[in-house]
Amino acid sequence: MKLRGNRLGAKEYVDQYLLKHEFVKRLHKRYDQENITIPFPIRTIHMQHAERSQAPPAADSRSGQRTEVTHG
Repeated sequence: MKLRGNRLGAKEYVDQYLLKHEFVKRLHKRYDQENITIPFPIRTIHMQHAERSQAPPAADSRSGQRTEVTHG
């Protein structure tokens, strides 16, 4: 492992995996020491068996507008 300026480098190609492992391990330890948490997005999908006529229209994720979903 070699530190050049603000860059980290491995002498041999195969050493890059150990380097990445050690870096992530040390980063995780430091984040724990500093009480730093990184939230990640969570999506919960609730599936229910319902009649087609009772199902609400689905939201189009790009426009935010509702579009009718038809099955069959």
